[in-house]
Amino acid sequence: MSVESVEPVEPGELIFGNAVLDAFSASRNTFLDAVTSGRKIARRCMPRNTGLLRRFDAAEQAVDGCLLDLVIVGAEGAGKSTLANALLGRDVTPQEDLVPGTVAPVVIEWGETTEARYSVVLEGAPPVDISCRNMTDFGEYVLSGRNEHNHKRVLRGYVRLRHPMLEKGMRLVDLPGIEGVSPQVAAEVRAFLENETHTVIGVCRDRSYGPLLRIAEQWSSTQVHFAAVVLNWSYDGWERNSGRHEEWAAEVRSAARRVLGDDAFAEVDPENLFVLHLPTLTGTRSRRNHSGPRVTGRPHRKEAERFLRTVSAHMADNGVDSLLFRAHGHALGALAELDEFLAFREATLRAALSPDPAAARKLAAQVAAAHRAAEDAWRAVSGPATAARVGAGQWPAYRQSVVRAQQDLLQRITRIEQKVLSEHDRIPKAVAEQAARDLSGAGALHDDEVMTATTRAMDVVFAFYRGHAQHALDLFFDRLPLLQAQVGEFGVFPGAGDPTDSPQVVDDTRARLTRGAGATVAGATGGALAGYGATAAGVTFSLSEMGTAVLGGLAGVVGGASGTAAGGTGAAVGGAGGIGGGIVAFAMTPVGALVLVVAGAGALGYAGLTLARAGSRKAFMRGIEAMRTQVNGLDVRDGGPVHQAYTDQCEAIAEAAERILTERFDTLCQLASPGGHGAEALAHELAGIVSARRTVAELDDGMTAALHRPDAA
Repeated sequence: MSVESVEPVEPGELIFGNAVLDAFSASRNTFLDAVTSGRKIARRCMPRNTGLLRRFDAAEQAVDGCLLDLVIVGAEGAGKSTLANALLGRDVTPQEDLVPGTVAPVVIEWGETTEARYSVVLEGAPPVDISCRNMTDFGEYVLSGRNEHNHKRVLRGYVRLRHPMLEKGMRLVDLPGIEGVSPQVAAEVRAFLENETHTVIGVCRDRSYGPLLRIAEQWSSTQVHFAAVVLNWSYDGWERNSGRHEEWAAEVRSAARRVLGDDAFAEVDPENLFVLHLPTLTGTRSRRNHSGPRVTGRPHRKEAERFLRTVSAHMADNGVDSLLFRAHGHALGALAELDEFLAFREATLRAALSPDPAAARKLAAQVAAAHRAAEDAWRAVSGPATAARVGAGQWPAYRQSVVRAQQDLLQRITRIEQKVLSEHDRIPKAVAEQAARDLSGAGALHDDEVMTATTRAMDVVFAFYRGHAQHALDLFFDRLPLLQAQVGEFGVFPGAGDPTDSPQVVDDTRARLTRGAGATVAGATGGALAGYGATAAGVTFSLSEMGTAVLGGLAGVVGGASGTAAGGTGAAVGGAGGIGGGIVAFAMTPVGALVLVVAGAGALGYAGLTLARAGSRKAFMRGIEAMRTQVNGLDVRDGGPVHQAYTDQCEAIAEAAERILTERFDTLCQLASPGGHGAEALAHELAGIVSARRTVAELDDGMTAALHRPDAA
């Protein structure tokens, strides 16, 4: 065709080199440096305060995890992997021509080497990490054509490499299509789409809008909104319209906008539909696409540049500020706790160095008395009886919410069953897949309702113990007149607010409990269906393959392997989070166990209902009945398994609060003891503490400046 020859655009020039990403990277690095410096001060000034050191470790991990995610979603073979490779300017993800698509999310993130390193995470309790030798080996796990129906149970794949765009805090996520994915993979996909800081790009090929519409319908409950939609047209389409590319692209956008009139696309500006040939966008450095035909000419280049700038602008408007505030909060919380301990130690040393020779002895007596008074106040509200009483006040409303969600799910199951069986004597693959999608949506709504009810009930318990922990700490300081004038407000929750302000903990817990519940339910459902010879859409479930957990023993599920693994993770996070973050982290794990019982027993039962190629009306009815039996088997009566699990969670929150509060008092008592050193040694330590506090204040000021940097907005 007769077009002007123009070099293809290199995406990296427009994304990882722009001012927005540079400013984001600079601010994020400032927060990381502040955490590193704060940890050094903590090790130097109070090396025995292991809780504070864990807090800095957790803060560093949280800040490091604040990344700008660019999420690519679309049908298998639409060009998602091609777009991911294009944005990097090199081929790092495997692709398959005959059976395109991936079976699980593929996350491309920063690594230490220029050569890509590959690994996968397999479903399990806990999940299993496996390193891959190379891209080919990686493809054996993540490509649909080589891991048919995801029989290897891949949860997600990772590609890590040194790349300027990734180094500056960006991450690419290639999501799988929705056809026949397991509940565990569906939960992974949903977590990426739910995050409000993510930039989501839809990809469809030529006029194949149906798969993208189904994806939007599948995940509508997550309130996902597309920043842009790439209409990946084949080379033939571009060649047929040679000489009128701009007019043709406008016509394609107009037609696509009429078709994509779904709610999920309502906010997508028509100008944010981009007609591209993605192999061309890959650029000159791609081995795979370099030899194929490329669309040349200025119209395609302008469209590519417009797309890349739109993506960059969306990240700036929708992710940068939120992520920077979140990262700043994690770093500031750790530094605030450090400064409070330093202030307490400074006051102790000043009292010990006062002209009154008996000051140190008076201080020791005051600390001992204050500690006893605080412990007495805490004992008045600690113990399982109090926890059960606090939880009992919320139990009726919680039970009503669970029953309502349970009944709603049963009604949805019945409607889906009637729709399928009224129209078909045998069940074609397409109808079975649509039924599975409908059941998946019903299950997702059920999960949301149960999670909301659980969080609402547990928040009351959180608030009760937060308030009483703060009261005990306030009482401790009220009994220390020698220090009271020199120590400011010492919060029991430094840098931590309401549990809902800890999104990373909540997100991690939600993902963990969903995976655990999914594996348990899939095993039980699959075992039942396998007995009837039914084939699930993608996966032939069996008890030996998915685990031996049976939903009939709900109490066993609560104390089973998934709950144990989640508890270990919660303990590690909780110890690092200080009193406030610790209560959240410890308590969210029990919440996860409770939702595992309630949501897991019902909503995820649709796992075995993806009956592609089943063809059997009888098998479908048996599968539906198995799911209905699972949901009906949920015992929410007073004194039943769910009630007992609910009470256990309330007690676990109380126990977590007591462990963390005890650690806080032990640390304060250590800091309140001047030790057996002479005045010269104490004065030297005091000078070091004062200097450390000045450094902390400077770090705080530096982070504030980085947060409000003009070019970071």
